[in-house]
Amino acid sequence: MKSRIFLPAFILILLLSTPSLSQAQGKRERAESHVNLGISLFKNGEIDEAIAEYQKAIELKPNLVSAHFNLGIAYGEKGMLDEAIAEYEKTIELKSDFAQAHYNLGVAYGERGRHEEAKRDFNRAIELDPNLAEAYANLGVSSEYNQEGVRHGKGINQQEAIEKYQKAVELKPDLLKIHLNLAKAYFEQGKIDESIVEYQKAAELNPNDPDLHYRLGVLYQQKGRDEEAIREYQKAIKLNPGDFESRYNLGMLYNKKEKYDQAIAEFNKAIFLKPQSANIYSALSFAYRKKGNIDEAIKTGKRATELDPNLATAHTNLATASYLKKDYPSAWKSIRTAEKLGDPQSSLLIDQLKKVSKEPGK
Repeated sequence: MKSRIFLPAFILILLLSTPSLSQAQGKRERAESHVNLGISLFKNGEIDEAIAEYQKAIELKPNLVSAHFNLGIAYGEKGMLDEAIAEYEKTIELKSDFAQAHYNLGVAYGERGRHEEAKRDFNRAIELDPNLAEAYANLGVSSEYNQEGVRHGKGINQQEAIEKYQKAVELKPDLLKIHLNLAKAYFEQGKIDESIVEYQKAAELNPNDPDLHYRLGVLYQQKGRDEEAIREYQKAIKLNPGDFESRYNLGMLYNKKEKYDQAIAEFNKAIFLKPQSANIYSALSFAYRKKGNIDEAIKTGKRATELDPNLATAHTNLATASYLKKDYPSAWKSIRTAEKLGDPQSSLLIDQLKKVSKEPGK
């Protein structure tokens, strides 16, 4: 599962009124004009130019809250986190009850790996604005890390994170990233059913994301809900035909359900995407054997063992195909290799071979 993502900082979208030419051009009015221009430039993607305008505003009016706040946002967009933190701290010094400034400062601290400080400011943002869903969500992210920035994994802090994510989705159920974080946290606690529910909600919000359908397919497959897994893998492949993992997993499910023609089709498409995958050739060997195409089973089985000589199941599949071809010496050689590599299925074929053939060299 991918790492957590901090929800982004808030942008001040408050365009101050620009004074007319007939009005006196005091320092404050001129400073506010620079802030207005900076906001427009920022929204157009002209970040450096926006920074210059905010800096001009601060030169004219050093205590202008909007200038420091927006400068912090611009620095954050540039990845200049230390500078962003300094501007947010100045903003809070000037206006201590500015919830969004505390939130943005928490985001910057979190991205810097300073999670204890991030939690402090997210909590302060929530105190000032109890409906700030993003603050709950990012508080959940920071709760998953210790003071050194190392993820806790399973345990108390992760449960705390889940509670924060739950509060966030309660306040803002249409925030995709919160559902993703909650789904991943549930997964890491082994709560697969709960994780499925959150991924379903995420997929409803973003139905054209193939990764969401792939993740749902994996979870359904883990729960033995094969038809639902097949449906999700098919959706993932429709959205992204180059999705190797979905094709491989779909082929494995078709093998399991004895739909060997469909399995062979998926495995061959997967081979086109990743021709050096021994696992694909091994699974394809199994499907060909089950279809009764023993020559292709042997051919693909050999290719699997060439690509990965330590893949035990590939040797077992090759041995089984050789046994059906009545090439017993080859079957003995492959099954003994599988046995050495630890495949528990090897003993079954060894027993069968003993009934029909003497092992070479014995």
